[in-house]
Amino acid sequence: MGERLTNNRYDQEKEVFENFLFFTENKQNIESVASETLKKCGNINNIFNASASTLSLISPLSPKSIELAEITKQLKHKLAMEQLAGIKINSTTDAKSFCKTIYPDFETERFFCICLDKNNKITGYQNLAVGHVSFASFRMRTMIEFVLSSNCKRIIVTHSHPDGSTKFSQNDTLFTNRLVYNCMLNDICLVDHILVTEHEQISMLKNADLENIKLDLYNNTPITDKAHKQYLYLSDNYKI
Repeated sequence: MGERLTNNRYDQEKEVFENFLFFTENKQNIESVASETLKKCGNINNIFNASASTLSLISPLSPKSIELAEITKQLKHKLAMEQLAGIKINSTTDAKSFCKTIYPDFETERFFCICLDKNNKITGYQNLAVGHVSFASFRMRTMIEFVLSSNCKRIIVTHSHPDGSTKFSQNDTLFTNRLVYNCMLNDICLVDHILVTEHEQISMLKNADLENIKLDLYNNTPITDKAHKQYLYLSDNYKI
């Protein structure tokens, strides 16, 4: 499950994890439970990044310990998200780096929407859908309502491929087409769509697919209101 520990670090993390288990495990079993879980997961960070279902399968942790680990993971992720808010996104590279940080795991497909202010600073973001390896349930209205309530005009969306695929699927492209159209109708600019796997991040803007979608809609959508269309097609979406 990732990086393995040296002997010194193993001893240190084992002691920390034993203290964590003090109120949730039988006192006589704490040392063996901590040791076996660390050996299975590789390090303490992997333990707190793993899902509850994974921990129940591969470790001897009790249900109470797994529940506490899940709460710890959620708090850790919430704190990280709060610390990241306000970062400025100036390029595709910035967007990809930021998107990688907001995923708590890559065991399920997730969809995030990131809101930007007029200076491309992140004002908020939210995980709007969680699914299985090949599917994240999503309602377009939910995302549009979130963006409008955040009072922003520029967004980046990102979703994950837990199976490691680094190509946007046909469904991903069709979804982005719908998303671009709905954003346009609400005077919102979709800056980029970032695909994230455990090891790579791919920009739909960078590979030109997003611009092709926008250009096609710009030329073929029967909307005469230029105020709407200005939010659809921009030659460089990361420029303010």
